[in-house]
Amino acid sequence: KRDYSKLVETFVGQIVSTLTCSVCGEVSTVFEYFWDLSVPLASSVSRCLEKFTSTEILDGHDRPKCEKCNEKRKMTKRLCWSETPFGS
Repeated sequence: KRDYSKLVETFVGQIVSTLTCSVCGEVSTVFEYFWDLSVPLASSVSRCLEKFTSTEILDGHDRPKCEKCNEKRKMTKRLCWSETPFGS
């Protein structure tokens, strides 16, 4: 409640980042607030947002460390909207 302001209501949103280990299936979820987003270019705004939230495979040098396996593993990453400043 202390961090609430009209600016926050108007411009701040929240995304959920989910990583899933391809070996053990462990799911790690992080909620992140944003003031702005870097989205991939596409022919339309809706296509940019679709690309931004599509599932990404993290492998090779991008592999994160699985908290359960305690090893760097191939994972899938998915972003989705939790709260948006534009009314959805």
